[in-house]
Amino acid sequence: MALEIVPGRGREVVEVPLLLPAAPAPGAAAAPAREAAVYRLLDLTTVAPPEGEKGIPLEEEILLRALAADNAGALSATDQVAVQITDGTEILRRLTQRQARIREDLDVLRRHVLGARAGAVRARDALAGGPLTPADRSSLHQPGGLAARSVREAAALADGLGEVLLTYGLNRLVENRVATERLVAAMDDWLRQDREEPAVVFKPGLWRRLSAAHASREIDDDGILGSLLSALGLSDRLSTGPATALREAMEGLASGAAADPAERAAAAVKAADEALVLVEEIGLHLQEWETMHEILEAVRSIQDHQGGITEDLRRASGKPPEGR
Repeated sequence: MALEIVPGRGREVVEVPLLLPAAPAPGAAAAPAREAAVYRLLDLTTVAPPEGEKGIPLEEEILLRALAADNAGALSATDQVAVQITDGTEILRRLTQRQARIREDLDVLRRHVLGARAGAVRARDALAGGPLTPADRSSLHQPGGLAARSVREAAALADGLGEVLLTYGLNRLVENRVATERLVAAMDDWLRQDREEPAVVFKPGLWRRLSAAHASREIDDDGILGSLLSALGLSDRLSTGPATALREAMEGLASGAAADPAERAAAAVKAADEALVLVEEIGLHLQEWETMHEILEAVRSIQDHQGGITEDLRRASGKPPEGR
């Protein structure tokens, strides 16, 4: 198996080997394989053209496709995927847009937990006067559905935060180079060992590995990476902990299967309260991230402006730009 890369218009194709079949034992036939999963971390911006010219221009597309050959020499290939190279300023702008969507997702999650809590409180109050009636249980289906959605939404929030975290890390956008390299190394090591569901690259297990590295100070950062890692860990904890407990308690109340409905209703209210505490903590870390991202964007804008002035002065003096 190999990865075929077309690094820009008019450039020669580059082929990166990904997997070579193991040589069979003497006298033995090659073992058949119906499928294979391979992983390789590549920095596409370092793919040099054959002529040794400057790197790939910004906004130009790199075309990728996977190739696979069988023992008989037959070759198959995937469709091409286009990847666009852009600069740090544009990536930061897109991350600003992503911030707004993540904040909206957190607000929706908060509303759903509050809705589920309201249903749990109604059930608790109704149980003070006797067993739940069929009408009482029927009224719990809607808040129970909100509780179930909160589990999925918390997991999706963790996925979104993890993808943003890796965007900062893989594009080296923050100043803490040591933390960035450790983040990328931890991600790379985990993905190399992952053997489950190859169609899903980034899994909850990866986010837990990175969160644990932050908690142990293996990834030591008090800036953007630290804020995102904290919010990521809390989102995963919310999904697997209080949100799941709230869903299970509400399901038991609505179905009438709870052995002790009063205890189950009290547990649902408690789980909802714990979930709301985590939601508020996540919001605080998002606020930290938003503030530090705004500062980073402003600094990058000043640097770009200063670089433009320097380039104009060079051109006016007739000096060639650096790197030429």
